[in-house]
Amino acid sequence: MIQPASAPSNPDFPSSISDCTIGFVRTDQWDPLASDDLRAIWDIAKDLLSKAGAQVEEVDLEAEFENLAGPDGRHQELMECEGRINITREYRIGKDQLDETLIKFAENKRGTTRQRFVKVQDEIAALRPKIDKIADKYSVLITPSVPGEAPEGLSWTGSHHFCSMWTALHVPTINVPGFAGSKGLPIGLTLVAPRYQDEKLLHVAKLVAGVLVGSDEGKLKRPPAPEGVVYVESSEC
Repeated sequence: MIQPASAPSNPDFPSSISDCTIGFVRTDQWDPLASDDLRAIWDIAKDLLSKAGAQVEEVDLEAEFENLAGPDGRHQELMECEGRINITREYRIGKDQLDETLIKFAENKRGTTRQRFVKVQDEIAALRPKIDKIADKYSVLITPSVPGEAPEGLSWTGSHHFCSMWTALHVPTINVPGFAGSKGLPIGLTLVAPRYQDEKLLHVAKLVAGVLVGSDEGKLKRPPAPEGVVYVESSEC
């Protein structure tokens, strides 16, 4: 569990949640991906933080930030191109042992050219100082981590499409848990800061976690644990 924040090491850091201005960023993945569970905790988180004294605002990113994430987004194009570069050897000697996704990368099913690869790299690089400028207006940005609660079982870890744009922009992020979905499985939110502001992000995350963590404690379902594993209560962490 994230412990309550101590006195800030930097006088520019907020000393309490009431000193924070928090921007909620849905991103262009909201409409195609956001589940009812995510939409519910989004509003709950805003309400909890507002009642705790934080100034909360919705932030709409400009159109140039669209199509960064998602299955057809620019970050996905880069992943596939870089995947093709790194998987070529394995593809040549053991294609039959590769997952179909990796085969698709190796065979460049999207048909991305070198010129397109360079163009996308340059477009995303140009957005990095712009997101820094936007995020600098706030103590932290809050954005979805995933479309909904954690998937059941171990066969799939869930969609990465809410997270991938922040990976592409090279900004530090941290997930703050605290909520449960309709099936009792966990769902959290991601906090984002400008590039190279990791220390500030960690400090503000402690303040935000102090408000959000444990808000759905009674609804969370404990997943089955391997034999011999003992659950530790959050107060003992």
